[in-house]
Amino acid sequence: MALGPEDFSAAVSGTPAFDLLLTPNLSVLFAARAAGLLPLSDTDELREAAVRARRLGFAGALAIHPTQVAIFNEAFSASAQELEWAHKSRRAGK
Repeated sequence: MALGPEDFSAAVSGTPAFDLLLTPNLSVLFAARAAGLLPLSDTDELREAAVRARRLGFAGALAIHPTQVAIFNEAFSASAQELEWAHKSRRAGK
């Protein structure tokens, strides 16, 4: 769960500003906590969600904590087969 600050600001005032974003950011935080969406320690669940997202065609995810970066890099990085295909395609196109 996240707030898109640029989209929100464009809809409200046109310019991102800390004061403008404080209340909506806190609202998102409180809603996420109330729904139990912030357990950063459950890396297995996060990894599974990232793998499912990639299978659905997503190319990345929003990390809200440094511990999530390695998991997302692993899930969304190209596989050895994808890299080989890309290199072959590039060479064939030259």
